[in-house]
Amino acid sequence: MAGLRNPHRAAAGVEHQFPGLRGGFTTAGTPNIVQQSANGAATALWLLVQLSDGSYAFENHNGPLCLDLHGGSSAPGRRPDQWPCKNTPGTDTNQDFTPR
Repeated sequence: MAGLRNPHRAAAGVEHQFPGLRGGFTTAGTPNIVQQSANGAATALWLLVQLSDGSYAFENHNGPLCLDLHGGSSAPGRRPDQWPCKNTPGTDTNQDFTPR
């Protein structure tokens, strides 16, 4: 398709980088989400779960924790961490992600 960029290329020329868990930690609330190379490790595998309101949650393959915004805030610039999955749309929206 004309005009489409390489879908595997992120802004600033960073290629094939994905969220992962620093050191493989599975502790809830620890702000340990880092950008890393796609290495196939369980700490870098995320299950995309669609919620009933059409938003998505990202559950880590390494444990029953979801991608979360640190401190329970959905304000821009918050650090990502992981926390027990809520899977309840509209409540604690710091785990609800909607594509734009």
